[in-house]
Amino acid sequence: MRDQVQFIDPKSLTSHGRLYRAERNRIRREQMLRFLGSLAFAIFLLAQLFSLTRTWFVLNIDPNLNEYATLASAISIIPLLAAALCYGSIGKGRFLERFVPFGKAWFILLSVTTTFALIYGLFFQANETSSTIRDFIAFFIIVLGIVLGSEPTFWKDSYVTLLITLLTAVFINALGFSNLDSLILRYGYEARIGVETTSYELQGALGWWVLFVLIAPFRSRKLVGIAAVVAAFVLLQQLLFQKRIGVTYALSVIGISLFLLPKLANRFKLRTVSSSVNTNNRQGGVVLFLALITVSLLVPELVRGQTDSLIRRYLSQDVSRVEEAIHMVEDFNPSEYLLGRGMGGAYTFDEIRFTGLGVWDGNGVFVRRHLHMGALMPFLKGGMVLSLVYYVGVTYVLFSWTKNRDDPLSVVSYIIIALITLKSLVGGMFLLPESYDLILIGCCFGRCLTRPYIKSSSINNWLSWKSKSANA
Repeated sequence: MRDQVQFIDPKSLTSHGRLYRAERNRIRREQMLRFLGSLAFAIFLLAQLFSLTRTWFVLNIDPNLNEYATLASAISIIPLLAAALCYGSIGKGRFLERFVPFGKAWFILLSVTTTFALIYGLFFQANETSSTIRDFIAFFIIVLGIVLGSEPTFWKDSYVTLLITLLTAVFINALGFSNLDSLILRYGYEARIGVETTSYELQGALGWWVLFVLIAPFRSRKLVGIAAVVAAFVLLQQLLFQKRIGVTYALSVIGISLFLLPKLANRFKLRTVSSSVNTNNRQGGVVLFLALITVSLLVPELVRGQTDSLIRRYLSQDVSRVEEAIHMVEDFNPSEYLLGRGMGGAYTFDEIRFTGLGVWDGNGVFVRRHLHMGALMPFLKGGMVLSLVYYVGVTYVLFSWTKNRDDPLSVVSYIIIALITLKSLVGGMFLLPESYDLILIGCCFGRCLTRPYIKSSSINNWLSWKSKSANA
């Protein structure tokens, strides 16, 4: 019986060849964009790390480095913009298509209102140029973070870089406690000695610890151990600073990681790399407990004295932040409620009553350009317009968390947005010294506003959950 020969139309071979070459070019282009984007984002992280830890470098290496750190902080927006352009161009190059309809509208409105606040403050209010640019960069970091967080490949590409950045920040912060012994001998165990250490000026560099502590239970046991040690360090650091906000924030993150995440994982069947969330959390809890016990046994008088002083601070009545906010609102004219005072805007301050909190502007007026209650910063810089746009987006995200509840990274992103927003009610926000918190919440916004994610059969990296639109 003769072998049957199947003839292939040459035209079909040509068409398949074209499709193959087009797909190969697309993959190469995407790989190049990912490489350039990850490199630019790493440069941004490095520049901000240098800026946020400048005090240590100035005191231990060269006093002239302060000027370079200021410059690095300002120009770091350029590589961040480049990273957003690269990751925003992946796929069809229409990053807005990744968002849900509300996400598209909100991203555009936030970008427009932020840019308008810049123009309004610079040309209509005639605010100081350097302050105006710094304020705009702080808000613009959130906008660029939304673009980055909306691209799934960003989370995979940035994983190692973020972890190295966090561990480096922990190391430098630990070095900042080098003069702790002399401070104890001088002031005693119960005094607020932490604020006199160099580490007090470096704590902003630890902003990424929240992400790793919350995502660690869904990943490997090694990361769980590292995250537990970092969480113990942050908690003890805030205890030494006697910061009520910092200690409450750290305890909230640790409590959510140990108790809330296992319940969410069991209810929504969230998957992990190797073992269950409960197993990872038990290991993390043991490491955290051992770390805290070890420090308590090594310096029991210090831990006891700082804890007692912190409890007294919790029981004391401190309304200075509320008074500061009321003073800012009272300084506004009715016409300024709508648009605020633009980027770089400030409010007059009582030099005697609030000494040390303000600065003298070029006109000889004692002013303050930010608030301890960071949640009011959008109102100061953009009035009711910017405040309404920003907090409508926050409200929408927090009330739509069930749409992506099958994706562990999205669930963690919702929690981070809620935590940072609550912290801003009594703590600083929308400032360049909070740059890591700003880029973090921006990336979380981007993750939560993209189209729903579906479960994957494996979770070997941060890309384990692919969007439905990407698979269409």
